[in-house]
Amino acid sequence: DATKNRYFKIQPGSSGVAPSTSAYHADNVRKRKAEDRRSSAARKRQELLKNHIKRTTCLNAPLTGGRLRRELHGGFDPEIAVESWVNGLRPKGEASFTTNHTPSPGFDMGAFHVQGRDDVSGMGMIYARMLLVASYVPTTEDGHISYDSDPLRRRSRSQEIHYEPLFVDAITSMNYHAPTNQLLLTSSLTDMGAGGFLDDPAIAHEPEPSTMPKWLLGETDNFQLCRFNGPLTVYSARLAPSSSILSAVLATDRGICKMDETEHAEPVEWLGSPKKYGGWGPVSMWDVLSVDWHPTNSALIYGGTRDGRLLHIDLRLHGTQIRDYGHTSSVAHIRAINEHQLLAAGPRSAMAVYDLRWMRQQPRHLHNHNHNQNHGNAQKQAAQTVPVVQMQGYSNAAHVNIGLDVVHLSGHGGGGGGGGVVAAGMDDGSVGVFSLQTGRKWKMDGVDSRAKLGLSQGSVVKTVQWHKMPREQDPSLWVSARSAVKKFSFGLGVDEEGDC
Repeated sequence: DATKNRYFKIQPGSSGVAPSTSAYHADNVRKRKAEDRRSSAARKRQELLKNHIKRTTCLNAPLTGGRLRRELHGGFDPEIAVESWVNGLRPKGEASFTTNHTPSPGFDMGAFHVQGRDDVSGMGMIYARMLLVASYVPTTEDGHISYDSDPLRRRSRSQEIHYEPLFVDAITSMNYHAPTNQLLLTSSLTDMGAGGFLDDPAIAHEPEPSTMPKWLLGETDNFQLCRFNGPLTVYSARLAPSSSILSAVLATDRGICKMDETEHAEPVEWLGSPKKYGGWGPVSMWDVLSVDWHPTNSALIYGGTRDGRLLHIDLRLHGTQIRDYGHTSSVAHIRAINEHQLLAAGPRSAMAVYDLRWMRQQPRHLHNHNHNQNHGNAQKQAAQTVPVVQMQGYSNAAHVNIGLDVVHLSGHGGGGGGGGVVAAGMDDGSVGVFSLQTGRKWKMDGVDSRAKLGLSQGSVVKTVQWHKMPREQDPSLWVSARSAVKKFSFGLGVDEEGDC
């Protein structure tokens, strides 16, 4: 019996020969063996033919491939428009911050902030990390950065690098607060504290298109330097939405603190007691690397810790409740994509989207007076959470200080995360562009290698930002490359010709 792999027992009194109709007759056994050999040979031929079938390369092109897939298979990919837009991003020049004081050759800009609020003159601005310097960014009609062909003939002024009076070294993040017209800086130096607020003054009258820019760089005298009692390292900050009475939340090595709009010199309140005074949880629980606000509710705050926890904090509840969920690595970046989904990214090549509606964890009260019960709850490990989307092509083995930013494109893609794009630096020196809906990595020329970005060996992109410049319809991707900030926008490249 080939199935049971054993011989049959011959019953006493039988002739010892199976009937001709039996499956175990000698002729039938030989016939089955021949059929098995033929079917095995047919299967081997099919496996060999599979290796000859190759996916056509034309399907890799967003527009052509999407049209063919729709005609051949009858399906429609809602992300064709977004993928085509990403595939059409081209280099549009750079703004260089090279000065006599610029470190070399391995210097990499750790933080910058792009602003494009001057719709009258069309001039953008970049604040960069080098004791806070700033530069204007003139662009042409097709979006290229060009100091030589400045249409308003402000070349002599636009090429200058302007030093702001607020001296903050080792800047970790920059955030602009539109309601108060302030720029918040944070520093990783323990003796510097939170950094400072810089007011960006505007000219009182609306300028004509041929006059100076509306925003004057390097000419403000209104700033505040914020310090804390004791050593403190601030990793990042997120400015509050206009509906909140707060101005910002800070992610520090001692926890998360809130700051109001009037008293920047001291934090209004720590979310839980600071680590210095013995918090309710483990030490690593309060080594917070990143924070973000809920997109529509200013009472909800999210945080990411070094030991791989996603924090969900509700400021409305008495005692400030916190829920924590597990991530596979340190949460170097956390972003609230929509009302229910979070993006978390960090080392060990871990970037994923989580849905809060499917995450279950018992809440913990931060200001519980029962220390023993509080300490016992803190020893519980955060449950490992299953993500709804994983970015499989993301590569970051060990970097925490690495760039990431998210943009939502109106009119591109459908709901449920459609139209969302995340750009993130990777450990090979490139920048990966991923879909928030499917996790697919999309092709984008100019950022797919360290050599194209002009980075030194072993360097990574530490800062990226999506931002729309004046008079432009779509946001551009801004990438830090050593002492320069490169711009990538949709349209024709520098050496390309055609109708856009």
